[in-house]
Amino acid sequence: MDSTKNDNIYDLSKDYLTKKANIKSLIIAGILLLIGIVVIVLSFSLKIESSTASTILIIGICIAIVGIVLLITGKKRWITKKSGSKVDKVCLYFDDKDTFNLTNELEKANFSNLSKYATTESSGLRIIGLVADDGSFAAIRLEKYIPYIFELISENIIVEGGNSDIICSSIKKLKNKK
Repeated sequence: MDSTKNDNIYDLSKDYLTKKANIKSLIIAGILLLIGIVVIVLSFSLKIESSTASTILIIGICIAIVGIVLLITGKKRWITKKSGSKVDKVCLYFDDKDTFNLTNELEKANFSNLSKYATTESSGLRIIGLVADDGSFAAIRLEKYIPYIFELISENIIVEGGNSDIICSSIKKLKNKK
């Protein structure tokens, strides 16, 4: 059994993945902050009655605060280091009675047969996977539910290139069946 049985799958894949800021969300946050500042400045410079000016000031402050919060919390996403492709986390559930069969399929790298064992509802057995959009990277692990925690029951499988296309397409097919 793997010594890293309770580690996060992202931590196990850190040699292959990197976290990158989503530029689109940063641009939107910057634009909101800029609009908020412009509205605040306009509320002071326009010669209008005080109730309208204070309403415009409050609106400007709210827009600026939303922009600041979006900049601070900015969305980050995982991408592969080699291809720069976005990586999605996938969670697939299977029935407990198929533990032995699934373990064998994973050990034999027979990923196309996973669909035979899939269920649509949360069960005592799951595969956690990271798959790249372009199919260049896949990392999966089989976990079994033991009250209050999922425990790793198979080795972590990390594939870059080669068989990763097969894993990615099999997992995406299963994900889309749900």
